Amino acid sequence: MTRTRKPGVSRRATLAMMGAGAVTFATPWVARAQAKTIKVGMPTILSGRVAQLGTSSRNAVVLEVEKVNAAGGLAGRQIEMVIRDSKGQPQEAARVARELVNTDGCELLIDAEASSGAFAVHEVARDLGVLCIHTNSETSALTADPKQHIPNAFRTARQGVHDSIVGGSYAASQPGRSRCRAMASVVRPTPAIRAKSAPDAATTAPIRTTGTSASAPTAWTASTKGAAAVASLAGPAAASAASPTTR
Repeated sequence: MTRTRKPGVSRRATLAMMGAGAVTFATPWVARAQAKTIKVGMPTILSGRVAQLGTSSRNAVVLEVEKVNAAGGLAGRQIEMVIRDSKGQPQEAARVARELVNTDGCELLIDAEASSGAFAVHEVARDLGVLCIHTNSETSALTADPKQHIPNAFRTARQGVHDSIVGGSYAASQPGRSRCRAMASVVRPTPAIRAKSAPDAATTAPIRTTGTSASAPTAWTASTKGAAAVASLAGPAAASAASPTTR
């Protein structure tokens, strides 16, 4: 029995043309997605009396981003930093953080605020669900307090007690500096103070903090913490190269 082919385009030809059309249409979008940069927002203090905190953080992050981008970027995507000044005001820090995500299209926040501003940025991260890395706040409650804890925010800064231990130990080790030794007796916490300052394991979650060795002359600077935060995005090897031991 002979089949008579009806005039017009066959089903197979139609599917082939549809497939070709889809590839042609999708190609520029795929290429654009592959070449798309990943935007990282950074609310920090660039003006006012605490501007040094923000400028040192910004400078370190810019240097580290240049290294990561030169090495191929993050998962093949170049990092683009979007840095905004909060002027040291928590309300402005929250506004800027929200704008970085909603308006500038940032996929990640590196919070380089002081503790008061960090709590404001933390609430924005809670509301928007964006990944947030707190780099400057020494307040452990920001991430350890069960009421504050959210799964998309992490704190990489040391605690204030680390400054006391490192600074006090260094001052006490300097010969012939009675003034430093006197200061060390005040700064260095006693065992009783340490016991009061230690987080309660029964009520707080484990905290991932970063510190320096007791022989270091100074504690971490904001610039070191900012660089470590960016390096951690590129992988464990880069993070360990940019920062002291994380514990």
